[in-house]
Amino acid sequence: AETWAIKPKKGKGPKQWGIADVFAEALRAPENSTHVLKPIPPRHVAGMTREEMLAGHDNICRETVKLGGRKARPDVHTLVGAVYSWPYKPEETDAELYSEWVKRSLAFHEAEFGVVHAAFEHTDESCPHLHVYTINNDAKNLHAGSRAKRQALEAEAEKPHQAYRDAMVGWQDRFYEIAGHPCGLLRLGPRRRRLEQPAVKAERHAAIATAKAQLRREQEIEAA
Repeated sequence: AETWAIKPKKGKGPKQWGIADVFAEALRAPENSTHVLKPIPPRHVAGMTREEMLAGHDNICRETVKLGGRKARPDVHTLVGAVYSWPYKPEETDAELYSEWVKRSLAFHEAEFGVVHAAFEHTDESCPHLHVYTINNDAKNLHAGSRAKRQALEAEAEKPHQAYRDAMVGWQDRFYEIAGHPCGLLRLGPRRRRLEQPAVKAERHAAIATAKAQLRREQEIEAA
């Protein structure tokens, strides 16, 4: 997860991008997608379309001011976004679980950051992933890591960036609990646990089977 302002920082690269650059990359504008070998247009998943995004950002910020909020300067972060990655290639993916994962990822984002103002699916890299965005005049306060670091600085803690890292680990844990585990994904990679490939495949198949069985039970309960 990351936050951005309208006015980009000085320098080059994604970390110095402004909001217009972030939207351009999400929509696969050539100048902002040099990291992708063969860019293709993303699939619109939720919220604003590509044509609505920049104007929509400005309108939402203005509406916040009308409702009593504070007007954000161009260098104040007013966009929070996250990339949610599905770890399997299309040919290895169970379509039903992937669809459930998309739904749960959007629900997680909304619970963490607020309204999903735009969401797009990218399928032009090794594995599919979602770019999801929320517009807010105080975007940094929505970001768990930035919020924790600010609180640590205010408390004059010795290692404020450790508070940032800890908060983001917790954020990843919550995402796994809500969207990863229920869809058959594994929390820790095989390299970290030194697993052989057959063991990895067996564990993956077991997790997928368990997730599909649970999804079936939930569907039966809803249909009853």
